Amino acid sequence: ADVRSGSQTVITRFEVHESSDGSNEDWAYFLVGLNAKYVSTGFAELYMDINHRPGAGSATLITQRNALLDDADGWEFALTARKLAGASWSYQVTRSNDMKLIYRGAATGTGKNRVGVEFRVPRALLGKDLSRWGYLVLVSDKESGTVQDLIAAEAGRDAALGQLRDAGTGLVKTEPVPLMMWRPAH
Repeated sequence: ADVRSGSQTVITRFEVHESSDGSNEDWAYFLVGLNAKYVSTGFAELYMDINHRPGAGSATLITQRNALLDDADGWEFALTARKLAGASWSYQVTRSNDMKLIYRGAATGTGKNRVGVEFRVPRALLGKDLSRWGYLVLVSDKESGTVQDLIAAEAGRDAALGQLRDAGTGLVKTEPVPLMMWRPAH
């Protein structure tokens, strides 16, 4: 479902679903829709909290951004992606408890103008009940690395995005930006 709309949003859509490809392999799909106006998007980060338990998972982002997740929103899995030439993306999934890389993949842009992207990960690596997990999605500029947009809990989202954008320029030294996971409605 569309999570936001408007001409100034970079992330126009975020969806999670599960499916089988007919080869006895179940897959988790993570769709990130991007606004065609923002062709400079070059990096995506997707953090997944599978249990919403304080102290479980990592509160620090894998990219070492000046941000911290709420203690109850620590991530157990992180998908980090880099845009390549054209509409291609490469991505990898890391597990937080041992910082082990558990999956690598490639994806091609989707949607109108092929600016969105859908990442596919074997469900056996992640577990069940993806619709009950918490998610944090960040997209960044490919040149500067500055966060362009994020999907997070609504409370404080706009202020956090402003702080992350300011911190990305290197001009403002701040305390870590507090972030909370977005959770799908049941």
